[in-house]
Amino acid sequence: MRILVAQIYGLGNAILTTPLIQALASMGDEKAKIHEVHVVVDSKRKSAIEVFKSCPGVKKIWHMGQVHEIQRANIDAMIMCCDYKPLIDRFRIPRIEWGYLRRTGRDDRAAWFQKWPMHEMEMAFKVAKVFGYMGEMPTPHVPVNDKLGVEYLGPKLALGIGYYKGDKWSKSKHWGNDRFAELAKRMQMLGGHTFILGDEMDQKVDGKVIKKLAGRSVTSLCGKLGLRGTFGALKSCDIYVGNDTGLSHAAAAMGMPALSVFKPWASSFVKNRPYGPRGTYACEWSGQNVLDAVWQWVTYEIQQTEQERSKKVKA
Repeated sequence: MRILVAQIYGLGNAILTTPLIQALASMGDEKAKIHEVHVVVDSKRKSAIEVFKSCPGVKKIWHMGQVHEIQRANIDAMIMCCDYKPLIDRFRIPRIEWGYLRRTGRDDRAAWFQKWPMHEMEMAFKVAKVFGYMGEMPTPHVPVNDKLGVEYLGPKLALGIGYYKGDKWSKSKHWGNDRFAELAKRMQMLGGHTFILGDEMDQKVDGKVIKKLAGRSVTSLCGKLGLRGTFGALKSCDIYVGNDTGLSHAAAAMGMPALSVFKPWASSFVKNRPYGPRGTYACEWSGQNVLDAVWQWVTYEIQQTEQERSKKVKA
């Protein structure tokens, strides 16, 4: 069966879609695969496209504008991983499996997010089973350049401030720059250092502000390493704190301690929390400040990491 996976959103959504792609593409044997997986994307989402280009199991990547080409590609089914109904009308593919809830024109976006029944990874697993997949859900694919890590002898904290391009909706999910800066200062008091990760827009909008507030306790790598290099820097850090962003999902997929700070009126921790063995989240409700709670988690995870290293050295 030739399956078209529709994911037209950004980096985080792309990362969370890769387990579904890998699961479907793995069915069968090398001589006779059961499914051939194609992906349709928004051509403006460069980071998402980069993830899909390197993801095992992706046969072909299409852009939304290639309507006639997709219609002639003999697609058997389309899995919607986004709430964009015009894709259905546009491609006219007969069988459609809805992987995600669809919003109506009357729904308030924030209220709609709170209705999600499960995490995107759990939904992906559910959809894969519809197509006959019986194994464990694969780990999300994160394209990493291991040669572009960060070097520091003490504990290393990564701050994920974006890949959000400064749009109004994503800004509403952003934790305060003063809080990020305070984390960096506290890391310095522990003998650690903080690295800010993001792209050029993130540096322009927030990175400069955090650097000004935190001083020498922080180093901004925003826009300097590219996507793979940014993931390489992330992988070489000990712990991660960030917004509801693609970097959070990458950190959780790598198995590192990863915490996202949510504002529940703007996004859903049920749907978007870091999904990994050491992933977690904190909710900052209106009028609250969860900085101390986040810092307690940071210090605990740093202690755990140091204990693990000590055990390896002794062994």
